[in-house]
Amino acid sequence: MKTKTRTKTIFLLLIILLVPILLLFGCDELATFRIDAYVNENKNGTVYGYGTYTEGDTVTLTANGLNGNRFIAWVYQNKTLITNNSVYTISTSEDGLSSTLTFSASMATADRYTAVFEDNSQQYYTLSSYKFTTDLNAEDALPEETTDLLVSGGSINVMIGETITNFRNLTLIEGDFRDRVRTDVSGITEVLNLSYTTPYYIRFNFSYTNSQPVVRTITATLGTNSSSNGVNLVFNQDNSFDVQYTFQISTMEDEEEVVRDVTLVLTFSPLTYITETTVA
Repeated sequence: MKTKTRTKTIFLLLIILLVPILLLFGCDELATFRIDAYVNENKNGTVYGYGTYTEGDTVTLTANGLNGNRFIAWVYQNKTLITNNSVYTISTSEDGLSSTLTFSASMATADRYTAVFEDNSQQYYTLSSYKFTTDLNAEDALPEETTDLLVSGGSINVMIGETITNFRNLTLIEGDFRDRVRTDVSGITEVLNLSYTTPYYIRFNFSYTNSQPVVRTITATLGTNSSSNGVNLVFNQDNSFDVQYTFQISTMEDEEEVVRDVTLVLTFSPLTYITETTVA
């Protein structure tokens, strides 16, 4: 009788020990993530589909324009332009008045999404081109196919920030830079949400080689039509703006050293309605 009692006691103790272990390792609870969605201007559109999702759930955010305003883009964390890829699927109506963004809920996709619609005070910009100009006369401009470059090569590392000390990389441009040749920039996903009431900052490390390697680090304030640290900020009629920086380099011309003024121009263009992702 004592043996049976002892066996039951041991059995009960094993159950008491095993139950917490089974609960801990046998019933994994899936993580949940918060997905938030906003519109750049509430008067221009609406967005829904936000909420709390379990890991692996399909999230579908839908944006609809108001008062004829067309959808422009989806932006993640108000910083990164979203494109169709292995993570995200974008489907925009042919008339541009609505768009859906579909993805799987995970740690990497959780956080804030913004549906950007057309607006007269467009605020989202991306770097679209750069060029160099010199104080050479127009008739002396270097032909496009020349190999005698005023700046023989280098790189431009462009960064943007919401504060003067907090910068994030926008793009790195490397290669040869010809005089008066405008070069389009593509594939950039980092965007600048430029507010005219809150200053934004741009910093670029400009490295180039002429007679010797040179590195320059320049920081300028955006948000007002002004100059800063030798950088001119010029707003254009097409709603783009130029960040212009003029510097001097020495070059050999006819075996004589000549100091030339060179201007680097970075052009930021507003995000506009794109039809590549539209469907009927």
